[in-house]
Amino acid sequence: MSSNAINLDDYLVPGTNNTYYIPEFITEDEEQYLLRKPHEDGPAYHPVVATLSLGSHAVFHYYKYKSDDDTATTPDASSQAERSAGTTTAAGPMSATGSGKPIDPRPILSLLLEPRSLVITTSALYTAHLHGIDEVQEDRFDVADGRAPRERIANFDMLRTEEAKEAIANGGTLVRGMRFSLTCRDVEKVAAGGGALFKKLRG
Repeated sequence: MSSNAINLDDYLVPGTNNTYYIPEFITEDEEQYLLRKPHEDGPAYHPVVATLSLGSHAVFHYYKYKSDDDTATTPDASSQAERSAGTTTAAGPMSATGSGKPIDPRPILSLLLEPRSLVITTSALYTAHLHGIDEVQEDRFDVADGRAPRERIANFDMLRTEEAKEAIANGGTLVRGMRFSLTCRDVEKVAAGGGALFKKLRG
């Protein structure tokens, strides 16, 4: 064997990585936009997305558009709507980005994304609904409405953390920390530059 042959042992990594780099590929304005409003992921992707949550928890809400025959909400109904599936929320009157259609501020479904949890959104929940995470420092759960825990958080029975179950079932607060969201998508067409793609999806 030639003395110039490559020895693959020289390229073995002695251990797992302890440093990771996550680039900021969207602007601060775009980040705030995603936090402020429920949104769709857009037609550039195949109708399925997988989201892995690392670090802190988050409450993930799904919304629907208002139908044409929906009437204006009364003050009491509006107040109820702002209690996002049993959690506090800044969601008020909303209109969809791009389509201009009004969004019902009451989530049709809410999930508690625990650290290291994976959620896959597909089918009608992806193509005909919106999703978002409220821009809050803590998630407060209100039990005054008398609903069962799984009606506030749809994946309640799947939660591993007793602290989270206690807060949802009996009323309490979960303080957020730093969360990293790793999103896996299948992009049909890649636009030139992330900003151009983002603008296309926003409409």
